[in-house]
Order: sequence, then C-alpha cells, then structure tokens
Amino acid sequence: KGSGYLELNAAYDLGDGWGATGHIGHQKVKNYVAVGDMNASYTDWKLGVTKDVGLGVVGLAYSDTNSKGVCSPTLLTNAYCWPEYQAATGTYSNYRNASKARVLLTFNKTF
Repeated sequence: KGSGYLELNAAYDLGDGWGATGHIGHQKVKNYVAVGDMNASYTDWKLGVTKDVGLGVVGLAYSDTNSKGVCSPTLLTNAYCWPEYQAATGTYSNYRNASKARVLLTFNKTF
C-alpha cells in the first residue's frame, strides 16, 4: 500500500528505419521491512537504438538502476538479490543481482 511506479518513455525517428529510444522510471516502495541499509525504492533507465529490418524491428539497449548493495551468500544488502532454492539440500545458492546493468538485444514483430 502506498507504493508506485512512475515512468517516462521516448522514441525518436532517426530516418532510414533507425530510431533512438529512452526510458527513465522510479519505483517507490513503501512499508518495506529491510535488513541493514537495504532500500527497495530505485530509479531505472534505458538508452537504445532500433532498426526496422522489414520483417520486424531489432533493438539494442543499455539498461541500469541506481539500486545499491551486495549480493552474495555471506552478505546480502541488496533488495533485488534473488537466490535459487535448492530443494535437495534446503539451501539457497546462485545469488543473482536483478538490479545490475544489462545490454539487451530484442526483436519485435507486429502482426
């Protein structure tokens, strides 16, 4: 209750099938019970280019957040650090930081 996400997106036609895209958003998380300095609220952004190739649109973008913290089995101070549960041993492993920067390659087709 009281949480929300606000975003702004933009697309610009560069001509000859090329485009530029941008995104910025902010996730406000209220009433999050945290350990230590963990804060679940964050800002994310994405910058990219697109190319219409006739069959669809190929995109390449860089995406990141300002989420901070450590993501490891011994020290967990990032609200977006998600482990895999190992049913055989009843433990968690393979901690993945979902807030890390990423490069995204996409293909979109409208029917």
